[in-house]
Order: sequence, then C-alpha cells, then structure tokens
Amino acid sequence: MDSSTTLKHSMGTLRRGFKVFLRFLKPLRREIFLIAGLGAIASVASGLIPYLVGQFIDALTALATGSNTQAIGTTAMFLGFWFGAQVVANSIDWYDDRARRRIDTKVNLIVRDEGFRHIMRLPLMFHKNERMSEVLDRFNRASWM
Repeated sequence: MDSSTTLKHSMGTLRRGFKVFLRFLKPLRREIFLIAGLGAIASVASGLIPYLVGQFIDALTALATGSNTQAIGTTAMFLGFWFGAQVVANSIDWYDDRARRRIDTKVNLIVRDEGFRHIMRLPLMFHKNERMSEVLDRFNRASWM
C-alpha cells in the first residue's frame, strides 16, 4: 500500500472520529464555553497575584523605612486586592474542576448509552457470533475520555 494512500485513509478516519467526538460534545456546548470563559478569568486572576504580592512587599518596605506616610493604607489595599484575587482564582479553579468532572461523566454515560442502544438493535446473529465481554471491553475503551 502506498504511503499517500495510507495517509489519506488515516486522515479520513481521524476526521470521522473527530466528527463523532463533536457529536457527543454538542449537548454540553454551554458548559464547555462556560469552563473556557471562567478559565480565562482564573488565568487573569492568577497572573495578577505575583504583581500584587510585589506591590504589597514594596508597600511594606516603604512602611518599614518610613519614606511613605500613607504606606499603611497602601499596604492594606494591596493585601485586600491580593486576597480578592486569590479567592476569585481558587473559586473558579474549584468550579472548573467540578464542571470538568461533570462533563466527563456525562460524555462517558452518553457513549455507553448510545453503544448499548445500538447493540440492542442489532440482529440476533450478531449476538450469536460475538462475545459480549469483548464488545463491552470495546465500549470501555471508547469511553475513556
């Protein structure tokens, strides 16, 4: 078999598999976009934390040297911003993890449900010729996502 023919066949198989994957994710579109949006917000909040810590340390240094008379207010402000950014980032990460697990479980159940529905509609000869343990093993491998 020619290598270009093999490549075309594998690309066709990959494209077909990707379409099946998108079909399973289509009912979960809202949750996936929510996770993506919240992930962007968490990234911004996590990116702000080192900056806020640096500003907090600068304000503490200014307070210790006595070079800034408003250093107590500045220190408290940056401490509050840091705490707020930490709460936002950690809360979103927690929600994101729970939502990802929920989506993973739903996709797993959808794959198994559609597989079992398909098996039940197959002719009786399929059930005579195939071992159910092998078929169920293929389902388990297909629903690994």
